[in-house]
Amino acid sequence: MAAGGQTWSKFKDKMKELRQGKRAKKESSKAAKELGTLVVQCLSAEVSGKAQKYSRVGAREFMSFEDFDEIYISNIKRGCMKHFGMLETMSCDVLAEEQEPPCYSLKQLPNLKVIHVRFIEGKVQDAPVEVLCERRKRKIDNISEGDNAEHGKAAVAVASLPQWVSSQSPSKFVPRSLSVVDMLRLGKLIPNTTTSVEMFNFDMSVMVWTGRPTAEEFCIESQPFGTGGFRKAFKATSNDRGFQGSTWVVKRYLEKASEDIIAIGQTLEERTKRVVQMHYLARNFAAKLKDELIASDNEILFGETMSYKKIYMGTIDGAYVTVEEFIDGTFHKYVNNNGNICQGENADPLTKRAECLAHFSTFSYERSQKEVMLLDIQGCGSCLFDPEIASKQLDPKNMLFCTGNLPHNAIQNFTASHKCNDYCNLLKLTPFE
Repeated sequence: MAAGGQTWSKFKDKMKELRQGKRAKKESSKAAKELGTLVVQCLSAEVSGKAQKYSRVGAREFMSFEDFDEIYISNIKRGCMKHFGMLETMSCDVLAEEQEPPCYSLKQLPNLKVIHVRFIEGKVQDAPVEVLCERRKRKIDNISEGDNAEHGKAAVAVASLPQWVSSQSPSKFVPRSLSVVDMLRLGKLIPNTTTSVEMFNFDMSVMVWTGRPTAEEFCIESQPFGTGGFRKAFKATSNDRGFQGSTWVVKRYLEKASEDIIAIGQTLEERTKRVVQMHYLARNFAAKLKDELIASDNEILFGETMSYKKIYMGTIDGAYVTVEEFIDGTFHKYVNNNGNICQGENADPLTKRAECLAHFSTFSYERSQKEVMLLDIQGCGSCLFDPEIASKQLDPKNMLFCTGNLPHNAIQNFTASHKCNDYCNLLKLTPFE
């Protein structure tokens, strides 16, 4: 009877464990569905600095978690890979904090308020770690309840736990197909062609510069593809996240231009920040124009609107540069910084589209209560770069924008030569007096 009581007691305990397991699974599933989204902060692949911390890459982002029924580290990894559009050759690590090791169980995460992740080269085996560990633990417990002859199998099961469960798995090397020329090239010394650029970002939404730069690696061509009055432009590419897959332009100051900027009492840092801020003001005007056209359902009548692409301030060995998205095509100057319109009435289709830019300049003038005007409108087709802003007032002691700001004369030249047309009427702009 005593033996029967023990058997019944064991049976009740096992049934209790099963019920608790099902309940926990149900609660986990419910929590995942209620969660909906996770806040994710992407970190650098490697630690840096004296504190040996992972650096933040970009702002926090909301990641949809609706595709998953249960909250597991493996599901968080899969969601992040999909959300950030990472290649299959990459893998995701979930970190406890910016200075903490990778997590392999939800118990190692302090909370789910912000998930810190990093992406590294190599495909690491991905599976629901919590489920695997729990299954193996139950198997080991069952084995340990057996006789002494079977006890040794538990040690085998413990030893067979994969390395990626207990410690960070090293990145796997992904082979590539190499030609004979490439193989022979590896036998020679390959000089380091990447340049580290300390990147500073301007946040237009709150009008602040990032206090701490991020280091990005670029392959910059040795010869410039263009030279202006102040800077030389070099094509560049990068494999770093956020810059890969696109061609960029690194613009360096000419020696004479640097001397002239310092002579008028500005530092190269101040000048470069003004260039970026002026670019974002022009980009904001372009976006506002498009918003008004969409709101009034006139976007199709107006045609393709103008736009400005991304721009950053950077330093290379202490020298200030700008890093901008490359724009391919034939260069056209539509409006000079002195306010003169470069094309006449009888123009080809591309030049006629420049009339849109002239009206765009009018648009910026009206919306700023006639305080500033967007000039020096130039670019390739509808993609623009290197704008200038003319301000109504110019104080030599507190100069607004950059040295290309030709205030009253530039605004007067444009208002005198511009004739309002259908584009102006579409935007309901007041004709110049």
